[in-house]
Amino acid sequence: MAFVSLKDKVIWHCDDSVKLVFMIAVPAEYEGNFHLKVLAELSKNLMHDEFREKLLCSSDKSEIENMLSFSIV
Repeated sequence: MAFVSLKDKVIWHCDDSVKLVFMIAVPAEYEGNFHLKVLAELSKNLMHDEFREKLLCSSDKSEIENMLSFSIV
């Protein structure tokens, strides 16, 4: 997974704006719906204000990696 925290918001679909951008890449051996499980877990975390704020404010690569390293079963 790749993550970017933008300095300035970017307009996305009409009036919506974003500051957090994610890319999910799944190896071929995880074919099927694995990407949906990753997206679901990420979405659950992003619903929490504290999680989003930590991502926006952190400049510590290790902290960000830990925040985005969740277990998918």
